[in-house]
Amino acid sequence: DLMKYLKNKFNCRVLGIDISSRQVALARKKKLNVINLDNFEYFESLEDNKIYDLIILVDVLEHLSKNKIEDLFFRLSKTLKKNGSVIFKFPNGYSPLSKIYFAADFTHEWLPTSTSLEQILAPSGLKLYLQKPLYIKIKSIPSTIRFLILIFLDYFFRLIFCIVNGPSYISTICTANIFLIFKKYE
Repeated sequence: DLMKYLKNKFNCRVLGIDISSRQVALARKKKLNVINLDNFEYFESLEDNKIYDLIILVDVLEHLSKNKIEDLFFRLSKTLKKNGSVIFKFPNGYSPLSKIYFAADFTHEWLPTSTSLEQILAPSGLKLYLQKPLYIKIKSIPSTIRFLILIFLDYFFRLIFCIVNGPSYISTICTANIFLIFKKYE
């Protein structure tokens, strides 16, 4: 759905990469350009070609070991054009609620945070540009109530982090999922 949205809204070329043959088959039924490969195999095949303006990884990082993530970031950096961006969406390790998502999937390796990703990304030349909480969509009265509770919990946990770790943690986002955008500056 994200690929279809980007293609239609921005009239851009979009390529999907997924290791799941089932997901690839579903995307191809929608006439989308998708490759059935491991991310590492794909980026390794590109060598040092700076061909992408934007790379989006949705629910990928938490499935990789920390060593593989560092390698992935170097490969991402090599394929991004100047001022290119990488958008990540993943369960947020700062949130007590993210443990629910983490425990629900046996293939999860770790719970990243914006801070841990900044540490791992620094050597690759990618810098944190923007971080955004991911709240649920409001569609009904129950979803409105859940939304308000989640906002309350986000700010409550931010306050707790600030009390425990100091004022620098006031900007910490504590939603169960988070979006981060890293840019490549040259």
